[in-house]
Amino acid sequence: MSILPGLNSHYLATIAGRVDVLSKRDFMDLLPLELCLRILSYLDDRSVCRCALVSKRWHLVGTDFQIWMPMFLERGWALSPSFLQTQFPITDKFSMEPEPMFQDTDDIVLHNDSLGYGSLPHHMDEGSFFKTFPNPLLVKQRFRNVPEIDYSKHLSKLKWKHIYAQRKLLDARWRHGRYQTREIHGHQEAIYCIQFDADKIVTGSKDNTVKIFNFSGECLRTLVGHAGSVLALQFVGDILVTGSSDATIIRWNLRTGEKVWRVKAHQESVLSLRFNEQTVCTCSKDAMIKLWDLRTGVQKMTLHGHSAAVNAVQLTEKYIVSASGDRTIRVWDLESGQPVSVLKGHLRGIACIKVLKDIIVSGSSDHTIKIWDLNKGTLLQSLEGHFDLVRTVEITPNFIISGSYDETVKIWDVLSGQLLQTLILHTARVFRLQVSDTKMISVSQDRRIIITDFSSGLDTRFFE
Repeated sequence: MSILPGLNSHYLATIAGRVDVLSKRDFMDLLPLELCLRILSYLDDRSVCRCALVSKRWHLVGTDFQIWMPMFLERGWALSPSFLQTQFPITDKFSMEPEPMFQDTDDIVLHNDSLGYGSLPHHMDEGSFFKTFPNPLLVKQRFRNVPEIDYSKHLSKLKWKHIYAQRKLLDARWRHGRYQTREIHGHQEAIYCIQFDADKIVTGSKDNTVKIFNFSGECLRTLVGHAGSVLALQFVGDILVTGSSDATIIRWNLRTGEKVWRVKAHQESVLSLRFNEQTVCTCSKDAMIKLWDLRTGVQKMTLHGHSAAVNAVQLTEKYIVSASGDRTIRVWDLESGQPVSVLKGHLRGIACIKVLKDIIVSGSSDHTIKIWDLNKGTLLQSLEGHFDLVRTVEITPNFIISGSYDETVKIWDVLSGQLLQTLILHTARVFRLQVSDTKMISVSQDRRIIITDFSSGLDTRFFE
């Protein structure tokens, strides 16, 4: 560079011309596809979209699934297992091709076999691909009930930019409180518990009944069997287990409405229950936790340790997590029933807990929500904003949702702990809520089931 000032204009013009030509060469045309994808992978979603406007080649690279699928998974999002089962049926596992997902309105191309990238990167199989991202367990759990199929060659055929865009819009609606609501009526008393899936809502009430509704609000069946309030329930497939203030638990055939077994489980009210493939775990106002054989209803174990009512339990693959009015959360080994750790931090009794991977979220009558590390037993964060007992909490990869006796539902950012929205949906205490990717259903002392839908107008076939 030091000799340039001494050159005459003719040489300077020649050098400038050659540099100008070199500077206008498109690296997307010169570099291997893998490097181009690697370069764009460092950009955020908006920057990738801008790059896709440069030229046809940039458009092909900037809309490739190897950009958008990792970006989707890095946010902790996952595809619905039911969507995968529908899209990739197991009847013809050697020639499965997905149906067209939607009509392209903007000529977006997400893969192009002529360029050699119509499948996962050649150095990755499905397992290693998922292990690349921060939330691999979430993805694997979502895929757990899907038949054993090599999805790698099929996932590349999905319109990942479109899927990403729809999910980002969906999350923005949760974040900014854009939703529509509708109500279902049917119980004569307060509703204490709720669970829903793609086609039904199951509720338990102070009127001693369990009711099954469709999303149109029609009551499909009423189950009668408890002599007290139905305080807890869970269903998986055709298996429904309910717990009541009459101290009993009942296993039902959800499809037929018939009782499979009924046992006197505790000395006082059954406040919460969860089950897995083999075991039902119940907790009670009598301060005990009990384990039962799911198939027969025979008691397997009793856990002692809490000194007040055990208000909530959760199961993971390795642990039982319980929360009590004694202000503690206890972690137990699921196989042996031995205590693992005790988490202390709430100033008053704990009403609810939820576990996602290695994170515990708890709500208390001290009006706070606390976030804990399950393995280390440490308090990570405390959220303040409710003005009464926090009765129910849910956690997703992006949000914490809570319901309280202050009659509000609140949405929090899971990373920062920032309060994003306060929803006033009910006119009495909120007892329970459940969330999916697209909606929230809450129940209350006001006897109403309220469906809060964040997905109106979006393409949500890919999500739960």
